[in-house]
Amino acid sequence: MLEARDPAPRPLRSQPDPAMAVGVLFLGLTAVGLLLEGVLAVYSYATPGAARPLFYGVIATFAVALGVPLLAAAARALRRGGG
Repeated sequence: MLEARDPAPRPLRSQPDPAMAVGVLFLGLTAVGLLLEGVLAVYSYATPGAARPLFYGVIATFAVALGVPLLAAAARALRRGGG
């Protein structure tokens, strides 16, 4: 009789990196903020005071989008013992 074959190994599903997902979320928020800033710059002449807080918000979200993966990489390196 023929021997039974072992079942083919199923490929492991990789889990998405949560730090990268947060970084992509903040990059998306940055893009939306830049789009809104452009709309305000073109179509709004009466409210120039609205642009400054939006500009600082866009800068902050971009900084977070860059900072989250850097902090995740640093934590990963420290956890593995590299440093």
